[in-house]
Amino acid sequence: MDTVSIVRAVARHVCGTAPRECVFSSRVRIARNIRATPFPHRGDEGALRGPLAVAIAAMEGLNKAGGGFELVDLARLPTLEKEALVECHLISRDLLLAERVSALVVSKKSGASILVNEEDHFRIQVLSGGLRLKRALALAKRIERELDQHTTFAKHDGLGFLTACPTNVGTGLRASVMLQLPALFFARRLETCLQRRVGRALAVRGIYGEGSGPLACLLQISNQTTAGMDEAEALAQVTKAAQDISRDEQRARASIQERFAWDVEDLVYRAAATLTAARSINSGEAMDRLSQVRLGIDLGLLDGVDRRIVDQLMIFIRPASLQVLVGEPMAPRERDMRRAKLIREHLQGLIEVP
Repeated sequence: MDTVSIVRAVARHVCGTAPRECVFSSRVRIARNIRATPFPHRGDEGALRGPLAVAIAAMEGLNKAGGGFELVDLARLPTLEKEALVECHLISRDLLLAERVSALVVSKKSGASILVNEEDHFRIQVLSGGLRLKRALALAKRIERELDQHTTFAKHDGLGFLTACPTNVGTGLRASVMLQLPALFFARRLETCLQRRVGRALAVRGIYGEGSGPLACLLQISNQTTAGMDEAEALAQVTKAAQDISRDEQRARASIQERFAWDVEDLVYRAAATLTAARSINSGEAMDRLSQVRLGIDLGLLDGVDRRIVDQLMIFIRPASLQVLVGEPMAPRERDMRRAKLIREHLQGLIEVP
């Protein structure tokens, strides 16, 4: 499977949520390791070929049921294409730099993937648009059962599943949602909202996970606890926080429409004008402007614009993804010009500013 197809498949599965939904996407990730086998960062090439063989066998089993999975050999993938996979949240930046036997088993049909020999032998992951954690977990567990038929997972009777990082021991589950919260940012209520809604069992991170900051008003909420808590409880905590924050965002939208109508309209229409007219735009500004247009669509200020197009652009315009889609590496200035052209092509004739 080529990287262009993967980027487009991720956009298809992540985008297309219901109107006015604040949850941009959901992700479930399950970490598993093979019993009596060194973790990837300690294993030699021979040891690391074991998990790869298991993943290939599981892929064949999943495909008998119509899973549509294909294998991507990360060692043979150009750096730029691996960077695009990082931007799509399919591999980590650590694996981008690692030189070891590794692979990605990915399905264009379902948004599911298995990352082989990253921090753990297997990272099962399912991406979905909107707040759909239960659906994502059900698919991830089906993949886990297929892997389990071809190996024995490392597990301790008292601790649960064993992982390379102690913070993942137990269920090995990370459930996360990406929320887009432009009204809370605009009204400067985000910090108060998070203090009230996010407990100690949850973590708040930027769009690219730990250490990253907010971009385009996007924030990630995930569970921190994997030991002493079952999967259903972890999902329930993340879901409740997402729903509570979404309600706060909707109230903030109603408030800013009432109190700052002129300012909001100015923000939205300036963003729309920039995106439909700019001849050069960097990724940070483009993401922010698209977020503002997305808010305008949700508030009814911009008619006739399919929000899925805006959401997909948020994926397509990221630096590596853009270059992969265009089919050639580009210098920053050329990239900014090509990004502006791509946005204009997608939004041409759709946005009308009063």
